[in-house]
Amino acid sequence: MNGTEPSRSKALLNASLSRVRSVTDLAIAEIRLAAVSSLNMLLLILLSAGALMISWGLLVVCCLHAVAMLGVPWAWTALVLAAIHVLLATYLWHTAVGLSNDLTLPELRKTLTRSPSKRQEDYDAQSASLGSSRQATTPTGSA
Repeated sequence: MNGTEPSRSKALLNASLSRVRSVTDLAIAEIRLAAVSSLNMLLLILLSAGALMISWGLLVVCCLHAVAMLGVPWAWTALVLAAIHVLLATYLWHTAVGLSNDLTLPELRKTLTRSPSKRQEDYDAQSASLGSSRQATTPTGSA
């Protein structure tokens, strides 16, 4: 063993530590960038939602004015538009609640709560049905 082995080991260790530091610094910088980007996205979403609410309100006011110009009392028109908005909001709410059921991962829960023997039975049944469907699609006389 000559005197260069410890210096090579030390150089390799220093290079490895330098690499770990640079990768760690890069990861920290990217996490900060992701956090700032997420906050900016949230801010932009809030601003766009506010702008959409204002434009929707102006559209409703214009509809009220147009119908009032036809001689219909604006209170009745406002009531009809409010009812339409309530129906729309109810429909959207029920749709969102229906979509939230997917967040509970129902199929995965069912699969994980079944016993292993039941899962094997299901797997065997699926394999058998796939095998029979393949045989049904195979032309007669060819194998």
